[in-house]
Amino acid sequence: MDHCFQPGEDMAKFEIRPTPRDRAEKDGPNKRRSELHCTKNRLPNGTPLWGAMSFNHHRWSDPTGMARGWGGVHGQIHMGKFGGSPAVAFRRTREGRFLVTTRGEFDDRNNKRWTGPVSFDEVHNLVYRVLLHPAEGALDVWLDGRHVVNVAGASIGSHRGGSYWCIGCYYSGGISCPVVAEVANHIFPSSKDLSARIAAPPPWPVA
Repeated sequence: MDHCFQPGEDMAKFEIRPTPRDRAEKDGPNKRRSELHCTKNRLPNGTPLWGAMSFNHHRWSDPTGMARGWGGVHGQIHMGKFGGSPAVAFRRTREGRFLVTTRGEFDDRNNKRWTGPVSFDEVHNLVYRVLLHPAEGALDVWLDGRHVVNVAGASIGSHRGGSYWCIGCYYSGGISCPVVAEVANHIFPSSKDLSARIAAPPPWPVA
C-alpha cells in the first residue's frame, strides 16, 4: 500500500483508505492506521517537553459518512506501559473539528481540553509543551499562534512512564472516504524550548 506513507525531503504524507469490514483484522474491526512511532526514545515523566509540527489535513470527500464514525487521531503521546489510550492526543472529531484530549492514570478517560473549527486544505502550525505526570501533569497548546490549552495539576500519563510519540492517521472506528494528512517542520518532543516558534513558525516547504 504505497499510498499509506510517502516521505519527502522536507515533509511527509499519510493516507488511509476505506476497505470492507474485516473482523479478522489484527488491529480490530475496521480500524485504519498509517502512523510512525518511536518506542526507542521513551518520554520521561516530570520534565517539560516541547514539540511542534505544521500540518495540512485534506478535506474529506464524504463528510456525511465520516460523521457516522468516531473521528480519529493525527498525533498522540501513547501510554506505552499503562493502558492503550493516549496521554495527549490531537484529533479530528467525526464532524471534522479539531480536538485536544488528555488522559492519565488517576483520570482514566479522554478529557476534552479544547475543540474548535480548524480548516481543511490549509496549513496550520501547532506547538505544545507537556509535563507527563500521573497526578501533577500539565499541557499547553498553541494553534496558529493562539494559546488554546492551558492545563496544570492534571493526571497526564502514568507513574510507570515509558510513553512515546506517534504521528500520522489513526481512525479506530473506521472511515468512509480517504483521510490524508501532510506534516512538515516536525519536532520530536524534547526539552528544547520552542516558544519562539509560536509566533514565528517556519514556512511550509515548497515542492
